[in-house]
Amino acid sequence: GADDEAERRLAGEALRRLTDGVEGHLSLSVAGGDPCGAGGGVLYGAPFSSHLFDLIRGPDGWRVAREAPRERGLIIGVADCGTAEPDEEAVTLWAARYAASIGARGLERVALAPSAGLEALTREAARRKLADLASAAILAGLADAATLREGVDFRALTRTTPPGRAPAPRRRRSR
Repeated sequence: GADDEAERRLAGEALRRLTDGVEGHLSLSVAGGDPCGAGGGVLYGAPFSSHLFDLIRGPDGWRVAREAPRERGLIIGVADCGTAEPDEEAVTLWAARYAASIGARGLERVALAPSAGLEALTREAARRKLADLASAAILAGLADAATLREGVDFRALTRTTPPGRAPAPRRRRSR
């Protein structure tokens, strides 16, 4: 209704004001649900270079992704981080290729991502999710193995503290 339209206008204005004067690559992450309420007019009205959509918890996000301007990158959250179970490789490959076909975007403007943070998974399950995503990206033609090895810091998954907890600060010894 009219209230929804007023809210969309306010959200669009807020995004434009937040990004006004910011240079470089800006990416907007719409995680945790369905971006359809905001709509493409709001999401694409600000100068973002790419948009991440959680397509596991918000599968209707494909409708908004189809509205993305061709020059915008699509980062598609297709690895279900709510479970340690492996994702269907065929579905992940389809998603990558479909995203590339939207508006003839091309593979160079598509990336695969987890649907959410990895903190709910064990370290080993998180590694498997990321390795499966990397394999799917290679198979889909989004990247090659050398590029992924250079661009991903897997040390981030080898920390000694539990996921979601920062390490305790080191205490200085007095002499």
